[in-house]
Amino acid sequence: MIEMRMEKQADGKTILHLSGELTISNVRPLYERVCEGLKAPEELTVHIGNVDAIDCTFLQVLCTAHRAYTAKGKSFCVKLDDCGIIGKAGWSGIAPGKKCAKGLFGTCFLIQEGE
Repeated sequence: MIEMRMEKQADGKTILHLSGELTISNVRPLYERVCEGLKAPEELTVHIGNVDAIDCTFLQVLCTAHRAYTAKGKSFCVKLDDCGIIGKAGWSGIAPGKKCAKGLFGTCFLIQEGE
C-alpha cells in the first residue's frame, strides 16, 4: 500500500509526501498527483520516507516528472529520508547519469543526496 499526501504551502510550493510500496501497482495515483502538481505550482518537492518496496516503474515516473517540470521551467526535487532509495535504484536497472543529460550535469534526482 502506498501512502500519499499533498501539502500545499502558503508560498505556492507543494510537497508530495510518499511512503510505503512505491511500485507499479501504485503508479497511477502518483502519476495523477504529479500531473496535478505540474499544472499549478512553480515547485514540487517529492518527500520519500519509510519505503517498503520500490521498482523501476515508480522511478521512471519520477524521472519523467523531473524532465517535464524542467522543460516547463519549474523546479522538481526529491527529498529522501534515510530509506535507501539510492541503493534500491541501483538494482532497478536505472543508472543515474548514464544516458540522461540531467545526470551528466548533476541534476538527476537519483544522484542528489537526501536530507
